[in-house]
Amino acid sequence: MKNGSWSLKIYSALLLATTGRRMYALGFASSHSSTASVHGYLSRGYFSNNINNKVDAGVSRSMSNVAEDALPSDVDEHETAASFVPIEDPFDDAIKPHRTPEAIKAKSDLLALASSTKRGFSASQNQRKEAKKLCETLKMYNPTSEPVYPYYSGEDKVDTSDVTFSLSGKWTLVYTDAPDITGLDSGPLATAKLGRIGQECAPPFIKNVIEWKKPTWAGNLPFSGTDDARVLQKVCTEAMSSPKNPRIVDLKLVGLDLLGFGGSITEESVEGDAMRGSIIQSPGEFFEKNPVELRGPLKAPFGRFEVLYLDEDMRIIKTYQGFLAVNVRDEEEWF
Repeated sequence: MKNGSWSLKIYSALLLATTGRRMYALGFASSHSSTASVHGYLSRGYFSNNINNKVDAGVSRSMSNVAEDALPSDVDEHETAASFVPIEDPFDDAIKPHRTPEAIKAKSDLLALASSTKRGFSASQNQRKEAKKLCETLKMYNPTSEPVYPYYSGEDKVDTSDVTFSLSGKWTLVYTDAPDITGLDSGPLATAKLGRIGQECAPPFIKNVIEWKKPTWAGNLPFSGTDDARVLQKVCTEAMSSPKNPRIVDLKLVGLDLLGFGGSITEESVEGDAMRGSIIQSPGEFFEKNPVELRGPLKAPFGRFEVLYLDEDMRIIKTYQGFLAVNVRDEEEWF
């Protein structure tokens, strides 16, 4: 069945996957965990207006409680300040290393750089150096000591009651310098337009997700489908980690998935009744009705990555080749 010129990109992906071309793992952070109280940050001058409103509100409530409990009418004139027992602040754990002004600024600067360089695709050498520097800065403020614990094997399971953030979930790429990723955008005349890039982490699997859209030049061509038609290519890997190296994930390639989204179009042909009312499917429509899930008998080594930074909405990883990838959690899921 014909599915349009841009579907060739999808079928070529199948060939690439089966011939061993590797897609770098995108997304994940280091150790160096610590917990500091609100009062500790206040005493060291770390507190500023940049800290989130929830924390500010918590501190205000905590301070007002202290003030109310220390009204002159309630205090014995012979009681000294040293005899007061500090009220436990329920927001003591709210400010962690990634909430310091230095970390917040580095994170903001990195996101701005990612946006201005189109996910790193158009980054200059100097901009890549700056991105690397910002990632190394955030590594020092990483709040998660065991970011990859969901991928520990059964015998290595540990108590995770004190683990704040998890690698599991869906992430969207905002910056990378990995050439296999930056080389995916083939320009305006490509047979498929590169969309978003993400990663789905659902133990024991990690799937690298690439969105392909209809190219702009194929706007009114038959077989191209609607403007929102798209195909998701998922390179499926099996991930493993260990408490001995709580920031390292090893990957094995296990297969490839192709999923489609988007409507079909109806074309009334003037050449005869044989073509009248026929349904012409776009690649998105075809793979929506005929999803592909390829799994082989063997699992091929697919590399490894180190988690440099992981908080509630950002993660940074470095591949074993030394390339960086920055991912964020989207408020609205797209895959």
